[in-house]
Amino acid sequence: MIVTVSSKGQVVIPAEIRKKFNLRRGKRLAVFVEDERIILKPVEELLRRGRGLLPQKGKALKILLEERRKEEQGEKVCF
Repeated sequence: MIVTVSSKGQVVIPAEIRKKFNLRRGKRLAVFVEDERIILKPVEELLRRGRGLLPQKGKALKILLEERRKEEQGEKVCF
């Protein structure tokens, strides 16, 4: 599928993909860059609800997302 980037940097995710991943208005997506690819992944509800519990704003989410990336690539993850 081909989509167009708007003047504001926005793209429309086709309806069939939104339905498949239950993407609705307000749903948050994590954006990753791997080599020459842009990857969008839905952020789990649990992570979103946990935001703000720790004093470092957004840092916990960044750490969790980085750990997930390492797991997906088969790298050793240290907690």
